[in-house]
Amino acid sequence: MFDGDAHDPDAALVSLRGILEIDEGNAVTLQSIGDILEREERWEALIDILEIQEGCAPNHEDQVSIRYRIGWIWEQEIQNADKAILTYQAVLDEVPDHQLALKALERLYSALDRPRDLIDVYEQMAREASEKDEKIRFLGKVAQTWEERFEGVEEAVLANDRILEIDDENLEVI
Repeated sequence: MFDGDAHDPDAALVSLRGILEIDEGNAVTLQSIGDILEREERWEALIDILEIQEGCAPNHEDQVSIRYRIGWIWEQEIQNADKAILTYQAVLDEVPDHQLALKALERLYSALDRPRDLIDVYEQMAREASEKDEKIRFLGKVAQTWEERFEGVEEAVLANDRILEIDDENLEVI
């Protein structure tokens, strides 16, 4: 499109939005608007455009990718943890093993001191892990969080028992 050399981003946006009035799902126009908004750091307006792009995305994978990007913008650029969490959870509703969304929730719940939610994320990471060592690592985090944050010895023991079901010779939990 023509936004690359535009000296007046607002004028470019007006022109591009005019195109959208005629062809709401025009992918090139949406991308051009998104590029300008990102360059101008107009994050909430960018989210609006990304939501339109998500609705027009040609496949489920692209939709989920755009939704994850919206979560990242809420988290990193706007610094609205609540909206970021809701968006990342929406990603996980669609793709339960979406590693980037799981790691984002782990990061947010740790930073916000929400250990119960953090345990839920570790549980989901353990469920979705494909490797035995990964499952053990996340179940270990479940046990550690229960013990350290809630003095939940019983819950920690249950998590450690689940580790032993996977690896009955795991010396760390015996």
